[in-house]
Amino acid sequence: MVKRCGRPTKTRGKCRIEIPADDPCCIQHATDEERATVFAERLANREQRQEAYRERRELWEAARERGIELRQAATERAKETGAAATELAEVLIRDYLSPAVPPPLAAEFRALAENRLRYAVADEETGYRPGRVGLVKGELRAVARGLPPTVEQAARAASHDGGVLDIMGKGHWAAGWLYHLTGRGMYPPAPELTAETVGILTDCLKRDLDRLHSLAAQIDDEASIEGITRWATRAIVRAAVPEARPLRELTVPVLRNTRYGRLDVVVWSAFGPDTVVEIDSALNPASAQKLAFARDAGAMPIWVRFGEGRTDAPDGVTVIDLR
Repeated sequence: MVKRCGRPTKTRGKCRIEIPADDPCCIQHATDEERATVFAERLANREQRQEAYRERRELWEAARERGIELRQAATERAKETGAAATELAEVLIRDYLSPAVPPPLAAEFRALAENRLRYAVADEETGYRPGRVGLVKGELRAVARGLPPTVEQAARAASHDGGVLDIMGKGHWAAGWLYHLTGRGMYPPAPELTAETVGILTDCLKRDLDRLHSLAAQIDDEASIEGITRWATRAIVRAAVPEARPLRELTVPVLRNTRYGRLDVVVWSAFGPDTVVEIDSALNPASAQKLAFARDAGAMPIWVRFGEGRTDAPDGVTVIDLR
């Protein structure tokens, strides 16, 4: 059974706090005598709980400070664990990485493994996170076994997962990998679709570029190459239809020196071929190579050019000249 306190308050009339039926009032409105008799045990228990809470809080603060110290020590120690990390990474590569993995992916895996193991070794040696090396090695073994990507993974990513193939935490162009693995590209876009897309992008790009130059003129300045590139990228992203998915900086399996290159913009669509766009202020052989690869993969390759230089492009690559 419960009842309400009923003692008078200074502002709200009678107290309406619910209390056990045997209590004379709530503890807030108890007299000193009632506190010493009726509520003495409860007050003692409350003080014990408060004291226990303070002790737990102090222990938590001490553990937190200790964790910060250990983390800082581990970060400093990681600067000296490169040799140990390299040795562990070599074992993983030798035992778990397939010889079929392309050299650029193998190099990325080596860099990933060495970096993660460097910190894992430091975490164990400083006591920051015991057992970290074994955990990281297990995760890296799973990554190594998943390389290179399979045709099934690339096909699913190209058709159902938004056009992005996740490889070691980085976004790769799924349709490009599917062509790289099978030699078969998507259905090429119809000429009417290419013309319509180019027309939409040209109008959008020129409108945004005029706006950029107008803003630059207001501050008596010229738009930089980086600024024009950023504006062009945003214009292409905004021009994408709602059912499409614009993607930036996807890795493509085309060698640039010893690493794979990246595409400026890919517009993925579940109902047609991807649109691949490169944006350059000068003639760039690497962009021409990536766009030729995109053309062979069945995508719609578009080269947006501004600045100076020739506009030579591979066969099948459409050029939008903003000059």
